Amino acid sequence: MKREHYKFLIADELLIAAVVNFFLNAGIAWFFTRGRASVPASSVAGDTIATAFVLPVLTALVAWPLVHVQVARGKLPHLLPEQCGAWSRRHAIVRGIAVGIAMALVVALPSLHFATALTVKQFIWAKAAIAAGFGMVATPLLGWWALQASSRTT
Repeated sequence: MKREHYKFLIADELLIAAVVNFFLNAGIAWFFTRGRASVPASSVAGDTIATAFVLPVLTALVAWPLVHVQVARGKLPHLLPEQCGAWSRRHAIVRGIAVGIAMALVVALPSLHFATALTVKQFIWAKAAIAAGFGMVATPLLGWWALQASSRTT
């Protein structure tokens, strides 16, 4: 891997994605809970599972064209053919769904045991932090697969 690939995975796909997911999900949580006093445990649990699944799916759909453009314009170097795995041959939506299912089953479902009612302020902070964490797990993997796919097609 070249230096540009490491920068891409660490800066763009890990750090920037965490910040974007934090603020985007804080805004989503605020929008859907404004005017309420609290968020019941069932809603916290449902939101956690939904975020674990939806975030990787949307990330996969957004990452592929963004990475593809960077590779096509030469801003991000191609990977060598031997660096491109089988998952790069799958459509971006399939990659996103696979990661979303894994995140929901491995991370979100076990955490439901700890779901509790939260104040709106607590929920906003929790949703933002959880989404940032989910993004830090899912986005580099999906970005890597998008880079592999783009290296195959450009």
